[in-house]
Amino acid sequence: MKFELPIKGKRLWLLILGGVGVLLLLFGSFIPNERSETIYTDFPYKEYELALEKKLEEFCSFINGIENVKAFVTLETSVETVYAQNSTVSTSQSTYEYLLFGTESPLPIYEVTPKIRGIAIACDGGNEAYIQKILTELISSATGVPSNKIKIVGYG
Repeated sequence: MKFELPIKGKRLWLLILGGVGVLLLLFGSFIPNERSETIYTDFPYKEYELALEKKLEEFCSFINGIENVKAFVTLETSVETVYAQNSTVSTSQSTYEYLLFGTESPLPIYEVTPKIRGIAIACDGGNEAYIQKILTELISSATGVPSNKIKIVGYG
């Protein structure tokens, strides 16, 4: 004996099942996920930016023809933390497990400081093309920041 629903019944059941699926998706978004753990790192962004700015100001002030240097540095938004891992590699997939420090959190190996997003320099003589070229090349080679993310301007 075959159980068959009339065409209207099939549509009704599909609508009911679709509605239940949507409700489950909505309901699932309100349940907190206990397994996900966010680890926040207290990184002193402002102090790091200020230290970079001070070093750049000192560096630029040693160059002949450049005086009254002010530097502005912007950083990317986060610190990357690298954790110790056990890895198992098979032919079909790779599996990684974090080594735990105690019983609560993964064991950090090192932190990668934020990358420099851009550098702006204001100085006396900064409107001259030669000074802009020299400073841009020196700052780019010293920091690793591409020259298109470095801007040199003069006062006034």
